[in-house]
Amino acid sequence: MTTDLKGSVLRLQEKLRQSQRELERAKDKLRDKENEVRRAEEEATRRTRELEDLKVTVSGLEQSIGQMETELEEAKLNIDTTLKK
Repeated sequence: MTTDLKGSVLRLQEKLRQSQRELERAKDKLRDKENEVRRAEEEATRRTRELEDLKVTVSGLEQSIGQMETELEEAKLNIDTTLKK
């Protein structure tokens, strides 16, 4: 091999190594982003479940309030009836 050819081969080998390092850095960044997206999806799922649980709780509370209002009206009527006697 001539000196020029050897030099070219060495330069190409170095470029290849550099490209491989860049590829590994890009892969690492991609893995980091994928993990970040996965964590965000898990958080969104968790918060969606929490929201659904809160909706069920609010619905239950609204029903309880409605029942208490009905009982209060019945109690008022009973008091009025008792006082009129």
